Amino acid sequence: MRLSFPLFAAGCAALVLTGCGTAMPASTPTKTAQPIVTYAPWLRSVSGDVTIKRNGVSSPATKKANLQAGDEIITQATSTADIIWPKYGHTLIDSNSTLDLSTSVDSGKSITEKLTLVSGRIWTRLQKTIGGDSYFGVIASNVSSVVRGTSFGVGLSSDGVTIKVTDSTVNVSIGNGNPTPVQELTKTTVHPTDTQVPAPTVMSVDDKADSFLLEGDTLLSDEELHATSSDALPVSPPVSITWNQPQACPQYGAPNNCYGTNDQTCGGYDKWAASCATFVWNINPCAAGQNVVGYTSATCSYETGVAPQGSAKATVENGKLTIDCTEFAKQFKTDACTCNNGITLHAVVQCQ
Repeated sequence: MRLSFPLFAAGCAALVLTGCGTAMPASTPTKTAQPIVTYAPWLRSVSGDVTIKRNGVSSPATKKANLQAGDEIITQATSTADIIWPKYGHTLIDSNSTLDLSTSVDSGKSITEKLTLVSGRIWTRLQKTIGGDSYFGVIASNVSSVVRGTSFGVGLSSDGVTIKVTDSTVNVSIGNGNPTPVQELTKTTVHPTDTQVPAPTVMSVDDKADSFLLEGDTLLSDEELHATSSDALPVSPPVSITWNQPQACPQYGAPNNCYGTNDQTCGGYDKWAASCATFVWNINPCAAGQNVVGYTSATCSYETGVAPQGSAKATVENGKLTIDCTEFAKQFKTDACTCNNGITLHAVVQCQ
């Protein structure tokens, strides 16, 4: 059966969800050790602006891209992504979510998938029972969920961690506490102040009709379930780019009317900052024939010498980097009219 739950934003509750087990099983010693190789989950689908952060480098996510332990998948307000665990199932990541692949290995006979939900919500549908020494778990704040084979969702918000189950059982625990089984078609929410997992309740009609749940609960075809992908994220040496904005000073209008700019100049401050003062840039600084495929930093600074610095908003789309320092510049809007060198935009990008 397919189910879903409301969208959650980042919060402070911590949960670990597990199915048919309370902790990661220890491997059974054998005379001949099996080689441990990197497991190869991959992106079944990418909709909208999705980013993969790997080793500190943020790159646009693409369909069929391989994933590895340590990757962080980040979705925006209107974007989603779907991860395939070859032979086992898939995990749908909702909009406004961040998911870390904390551990991802395959011994040939067992797998270990430990996911950390940083914000938002996910839905996982496992079609093959995970047995023996295998482990599949989701951690959200201090709450853990462990499963053997099931369909379940985890959502993290300021209210806590919500777990919903549409098939089989998920074992939920707080920290190192004893697990509470959450059965099929039930749900529970662990609040930040809870010391025990609250007793599960029956899912409502609205819960079961949630479009996110229905999509996440979808069964994969045998072809998809056993497919693999060799597509890798594009990687190239970073190119350091610095933009200077002479005369692009952040002061504007009231109370100082700096440089003759009143509150109506260029259609108001927000429009002026983005269009006239050029605190927002969309650019491809790469060599001819190359595009921006990621960035390692995006910052803003004001004036020279020991200058105030801050983070810029940055996105990569259609081979270009958009870097936005308008929020940073607003801090200095009402400063005295002593600006000489203005706001500077900085970025280190990857080109390919």
